[in-house]
Amino acid sequence: MDGRSLRLNDYTVYLDKIIGAGRQTPVYEAYKGGVKYAAKCVQNKTVKEMFGNELLLYWRNKTHKNVIRIVDFCELEEGNCVWIIMEYCYYGTLNDFCRNYPDRFNDDRVKLDLMTQIARGLRFFHRSKLVHRSIKPSNILLADEDGQVVVKITNFGVFREEVGTSTKTVVGTKAFLAPEVWPYGDILHRTINEKIDIFALGLTFLAIVQGQCDSQGLMPRVKGLKKSQLSLVIGHLMYMRKEDGESPLCMTEENSDDNEFLKLVKSIINRATCVEPTQRIPADYIFQKLTELAVKQVRTTLQSQPNESLLLKKGLVFKIRLFLHAET
Repeated sequence: MDGRSLRLNDYTVYLDKIIGAGRQTPVYEAYKGGVKYAAKCVQNKTVKEMFGNELLLYWRNKTHKNVIRIVDFCELEEGNCVWIIMEYCYYGTLNDFCRNYPDRFNDDRVKLDLMTQIARGLRFFHRSKLVHRSIKPSNILLADEDGQVVVKITNFGVFREEVGTSTKTVVGTKAFLAPEVWPYGDILHRTINEKIDIFALGLTFLAIVQGQCDSQGLMPRVKGLKKSQLSLVIGHLMYMRKEDGESPLCMTEENSDDNEFLKLVKSIINRATCVEPTQRIPADYIFQKLTELAVKQVRTTLQSQPNESLLLKKGLVFKIRLFLHAET
């Protein structure tokens, strides 16, 4: 270690090159054999108490397309520290992509692609009986794989395996919290199940479709409300239950100016952000509906533009295979 770099087995970590900030610690550039990785350091006690979930996910899933891949673990005797080595994501977070590539991000086809992949990654969590608990744009990384933007859900150090249990601890960003876990009133126990992820997914989709990225990143916005008020209103709605349990966002789905993409996304957002958890649609359904539209659009493009370059066609076929690939 020379003050600016650290040697970990065959990896070199550059401590002066911070590429992101995790829940507890910065994330640094690391290299092995000319390949770039991301590395973060956590205390042994922290690994056991809080990040053991990442170790669990490492054994359970090494290759899922839309979940960040943990490559290795390096333990240092000095400082009682464990370094987690992960795949590097070229585009950074969803917030970074929105800021740095606004023209690409604001293309509805790109948004549909991103949403489909996010839903696919969340479906994996829920099929594995896991609850992420902190779905939001800053926890969605984007990698470059053969020229394609590929979603990688990260920060699963906060996820819970015990679905349906209760907790006194509130985890997550207030702007994306479901009302049943919002720190409001005298709630002592909050149910932890996949429905809180669905609510957060709905608000994440709202932030994506609105596409307004400021210093805080992509945040859901509702007309007439300041961003700081949104979570308060949603939390309060838990105690002023609408009789039909509908979404507090109440997005109008019938609009002649909306294209097919916006109509579908509005419907998903409304059904994902219902105040009543049991009325929220599952990740399987969300992924299915987004996939149907994405594949339809790709096939239409292939049929309507037969003279397009071979490179473009390969990219479109890649997307169909990505959307249709089945996994547990």
